[in-house]
Parts: sequence; C-alpha cells; structure tokens
Amino acid sequence: GTGTSRNSERAYFELSHDNVMGERSLCGELYKFELVSASDTSATIKVTDSSGHSETKEVTEDDLKDIQGVSIRVINADETNLSLKANFEAIKNC
Repeated sequence: GTGTSRNSERAYFELSHDNVMGERSLCGELYKFELVSASDTSATIKVTDSSGHSETKEVTEDDLKDIQGVSIRVINADETNLSLKANFEAIKNC
C-alpha cells in the first residue's frame, strides 16, 4: 500500500540514441539509467546503483517495474529506423 509516512523521490528522463545514459541521485544514492533498446510500445532500461549492481528489464508503456530497487514507469517509447527514444520516470521510496 501507499503509506503517507514514506517519502519518495522522482526523476524524469528523456533518453535517446544520442543520449542513452542519465544519472540522478534518489534518496541520497546515485543511480545510472541507461536506455538499452526501445520499440514503439516498450523500452529496455538498465539501472545501476552506487555499488555497481545493475539490472535490466523491458518495461511496456504505462507499466511500472522494479529495476534494481527503483520503480521505472515508461511514459512513451518510440523506435524509427533512425532513432530510439524513451521517456520514463524513476521513483524510489526513501
């Protein structure tokens, strides 16, 4: 459930083939977010935590998946013959 006492931090990313990696500090820990691949309906996101542990999962649009302790919600994914793009939100409960 959602407890009101729990604080969560969010970060928004727009990654593409030109800019596949993003870094953000969530709850005092630095995470790296990488766009591995994308289709028109999903994006494969790799999350690496500050100790170097990583996990990679495919997340469909409007879905939410836990990747390396961070909830990833893919808002939009797109693939053309020239580019890959994904907009997603990272949510971490502190």
